[in-house]
Amino acid sequence: MTETLARFLRDSRIDSYQKLRLLLLLYRSTGKALSTQEITQRLHLGDIRILQSAINELQAEGVIKCDENSGCALQQDTELESALKNLAQTFEDPLARQKILAQVNDHSSLKRFVGDRPGFILATETRS
Repeated sequence: MTETLARFLRDSRIDSYQKLRLLLLLYRSTGKALSTQEITQRLHLGDIRILQSAINELQAEGVIKCDENSGCALQQDTELESALKNLAQTFEDPLARQKILAQVNDHSSLKRFVGDRPGFILATETRS
C-alpha cells in the first residue's frame, strides 16, 4: 500500500470496513447513484443504522453526496476518483488488501478507545 493511499484513507476518515466497502461499491457503480436500499442489499448489511452512520460520516468528509430522491454517489472530484481507482486496484491484491484492512481496523480500534474525549486528538487528526 502506498503512502498516498494510506494518507487518503486517514484523511478521508475511512475507519471502518463498512465505509471501505461503501466507497468501493459507489466507485464501481461508475457514477450511478444508489439508494440506501440498493446499498444495503449489495453489501448484505442487516442493520441500516450502520449504513446510515457510514453515509453520514462520508458525507461530512465530502466524499459522497446523498439525497432522498437520487440516492448516494461519489462527489465529482478528479483527486477522489484517482484515489479510489488506486484503492480499488490495490484492494484486488490479497496482501495489499490485508494492509488496507489493518490500517482501517487500527484506526477504528483507536477511535473506539478514545471516543469523543474533548482535547484528545489522534496523531492523524488536526484541530479545526
